[in-house]
Amino acid sequence: MIDIESGETLGRMEVSSVSSDEVVMTNDRSITLSRDDTVSVMDNIRFRVADSDILRYHPYVEVTTATDADPLEITMPGAIEQNRSVSINVSSRGAAVRDAVVMFGNTEVGNTSANGTIRFTPGEAGTFTVTAEKPGFAPGNTEVEVVSSGDVSRKLAIEISPSQVTVGNTINISVATLIDGDPVADVEVYYDDRLVGTTANDGMVNHTVMDAGIHRISTSSEQYLEAELNIEVQGPEARYSYSNLTIEPILAETGDDVTISATVRNIGTERGEEEIQLLINGDVEASENLTLDQGQEESVNFTVSREEAGTYNVTIGTLDGSFEVEEGRGIPAAGIVIALLVVILAAVWIIRKQT
Repeated sequence: MIDIESGETLGRMEVSSVSSDEVVMTNDRSITLSRDDTVSVMDNIRFRVADSDILRYHPYVEVTTATDADPLEITMPGAIEQNRSVSINVSSRGAAVRDAVVMFGNTEVGNTSANGTIRFTPGEAGTFTVTAEKPGFAPGNTEVEVVSSGDVSRKLAIEISPSQVTVGNTINISVATLIDGDPVADVEVYYDDRLVGTTANDGMVNHTVMDAGIHRISTSSEQYLEAELNIEVQGPEARYSYSNLTIEPILAETGDDVTISATVRNIGTERGEEEIQLLINGDVEASENLTLDQGQEESVNFTVSREEAGTYNVTIGTLDGSFEVEEGRGIPAAGIVIALLVVILAAVWIIRKQT
């Protein structure tokens, strides 16, 4: 936020009036808009001029978003005991960040020290979001469970491996104490409410999954509180991701070819065939069939042209873009014929004159 006053100059603009509702700025001098140029008006406000014989331009504001900044990372235990102090560490790309504002739920904890740490004692049990913010950085956050003192020794956690599960996989189900992470034996483990085994001394049970979808793993024990975990099991299928949409040129003349390409990757679990469609303004313009093995990627290429000027929206899979067509500046066919006749008549007249 900046303070401005009437009569103040900002770039090429002068502040005419200031009120609580608006700021009016004017410019009495001319601004030259040259072909294929970017003209600064004030600060990060600019005009972009098209590379065209026809004057076309648009104003825009150049903004640096949080996604362009380095992200803040919070390091702390995922489960902590109520009324016990815990250290919260804030860093970015491995370096400690000082003076980051840390929030624990709706409570402001304070600013991190020179080594990027701050301590906090949670007074309530439950699940909380811990956030860290500092100007110039993208905010960071993490989820933390605060366990009441009476439940610390009875609270369990469930983990599985592998983390990505497909039909037919055998998963390792691990049961341990939530705070200390000690493996727990003799706990019954259920998969969709069906008993699949009792944990051994290492806290492990194995189970082979056969159905795709969301499934619930839960525990039962007289000594411990019930724990549960929902997992997603993927079916044996091909799935596709789309990237690298390219449109060349993005400004064409009527009748010119426009090349549109994209990269398609099979991110599923088996070989598959997919029809890749090119949509222009929502209508199917062309398509190409691809057969891709698991993990394989390939490019698709389309060539289109348009006889009418306008903006055309392009869609391939999850990708969107656009190109613009303007009227061609070539000599019409009738003009070419007339020009040729003039040249021929001039040549004949010169020959006759020489003879």
